[in-house]
Amino acid sequence: MLLRLSEVPGYDYAVQPWFGDPRRSGTARWSAPYFDEGGGDINMITYSISVYTGGVFLGILTTDVGIDGRPAE
Repeated sequence: MLLRLSEVPGYDYAVQPWFGDPRRSGTARWSAPYFDEGGGDINMITYSISVYTGGVFLGILTTDVGIDGRPAE
């Protein structure tokens, strides 16, 4: 199932640290460890980096890494 954060009622991804921190700083960031309830239902960390082309902000590229030895479902 594809989860589109823009379609989750009440979820404002633009104010989340994984989005806002790298956008403001212009540098890549690792998140603190967290439990991804309802997504992978595992402990993970997120790596986020801003993507630009010609100086224009396109968005944030992320990858989630499971850290408890179980594969994400």
